[in-house]
Amino acid sequence: MGTLSPGKEDIGETVFNTGNISGSRDMDEARPGVLLIDDEEDIVRTFTLFLEKFGYSVDSASNGEEAEAKLSESLYHVVIFDYRLPDITGTDLLRRANELQPGAVKVMLTGFPSLENAAESLSLGADSYLLKPVDMNKVLAVIEEKLRERAESEETEEKK
Repeated sequence: MGTLSPGKEDIGETVFNTGNISGSRDMDEARPGVLLIDDEEDIVRTFTLFLEKFGYSVDSASNGEEAEAKLSESLYHVVIFDYRLPDITGTDLLRRANELQPGAVKVMLTGFPSLENAAESLSLGADSYLLKPVDMNKVLAVIEEKLRERAESEETEEKK
């Protein structure tokens, strides 16, 4: 692992912009659960370390079969998909997640962007479509914004 300037994290072949990681989420709050579905170990490790610093509980799956099992067994607040997995596309898995985890925030990641993939992901219910290498602060901002929107929506529904 190399030495980089502040705000960069070297995880082997890929460098992610982690920005200024100072504080973390109050650990007394309930820990929102995140399922990260990606077959690249370095990405899983980086996301896990980063999101746990901000109070998230992170689970991971490296393929579609493992992801479907976890989506069936546990409820998650956030599901992050890699578009290309060894045994399934992220959009096929997104369809399944919509059935199993309809209330979860869903984020699609890809290192192979195309307008067609972005349009398909968003039309299938992805809350965001982000390109690798991804700025971790952008991921965090998207997750927190979408969780906040969901909480506000639920509060509004309860008042009716």
